[in-house]
Amino acid sequence: MLALGGALTVFLGSAAALGQSAKPVATASRLPDEDAIGLDKILDRAVQNLTIRYNLNEDQAKLTSELMHARVKKFLQDHQREVWPVLRELMHYQLNGENPDPEAAKRIARAALPLLEEAKKAIRDGNADWRGFLLNDQQRQLHDFDLSEMEIQFKTADQTLKGWNEGKPDGGMLFPPEQDKPKPGQPPKPVRPTERLKPVLEDATSKDRYTAFVDDFIKQCQLDASQTTSARSILKEILEKVEAYKAAHREELDKLAEEDRKAVVEGDLEKRKTVAQETHRVLEPLQELFDDMVTRLEGLLRSQQKEIYLTTLGKTKVSLTKPPPQQSSAKPAEASPNAPAADPGATATADSPKPDSSPAQPTKADPEKDGAKKDSKGRKKKP
Repeated sequence: MLALGGALTVFLGSAAALGQSAKPVATASRLPDEDAIGLDKILDRAVQNLTIRYNLNEDQAKLTSELMHARVKKFLQDHQREVWPVLRELMHYQLNGENPDPEAAKRIARAALPLLEEAKKAIRDGNADWRGFLLNDQQRQLHDFDLSEMEIQFKTADQTLKGWNEGKPDGGMLFPPEQDKPKPGQPPKPVRPTERLKPVLEDATSKDRYTAFVDDFIKQCQLDASQTTSARSILKEILEKVEAYKAAHREELDKLAEEDRKAVVEGDLEKRKTVAQETHRVLEPLQELFDDMVTRLEGLLRSQQKEIYLTTLGKTKVSLTKPPPQQSSAKPAEASPNAPAADPGATATADSPKPDSSPAQPTKADPEKDGAKKDSKGRKKKP
């Protein structure tokens, strides 16, 4: 729940955690009330909670912190005129343990309702990037559950603000405190990942990608000893060429990897698309090497093995690069703990499920619809 623990808490529901009223601090380089409310401490605490809940490793926690601080501060900067008046009023009532009077409730709701919609968009976008770029499969299972809980909280906030907008502030605060006890259906705590985060380019150019494909090829196609030796020889030759190419383009590859990481942190979708396109250009020679390896491996197969191959690994061409990220802020129809959310940051692997790329079958023409009658041999009759 990336931004739910940070952005949402900070700009709408953090009053209880702040401990003091905000004092305006105006500087050219910082948010007007950032120092007064201890924004960095709030965000650090949110990152710490996420680190514990998702059992993040050091690399994941570092990127989470970068992403959280950048995204929340950007939102507050973009909406500072709307955020701070609402936040100060919410702080006043929550710190005093009281609900606003009907007129104050209306005033807060009028300002907060459009702000909440912008917040939900930012939160969903942040979660999509955080999930796709940073979490592993086990952590995503917990994230699926948290996303469904997040949508429930969104509905609660909507209902509460709508009540306030009608001058009915007795429904409680926007975001009631979360329960410490696990909820029914909550997945177990993930095991802490041992591997560090892999930039897109590093993953795409990893020798493991080639080796994993050859291992799977040998197993799936049931190669004999002689065929296996030949397959390993082909792999060795291809990997030497891959390493030589990477060494010659190391500076360019490192620069693109860093640009992609920065674009993820800042939520710059256009930049990510640009980096993805440049990535594709740089990796084209490596894709050609991979395709050449696959073609040579296919040449080792006997007829029966080819049939097995075509129904397994040969279904779809393996791509070393992911497509440019597609990000949507549309509200999900129904979030479910058992229904994985879309993953715009995932990179295709050799053993990932592949979409069926076979061309669509042409539809047969209906002579009656065509307006042309045919004879018994299927030829059009002359009028």
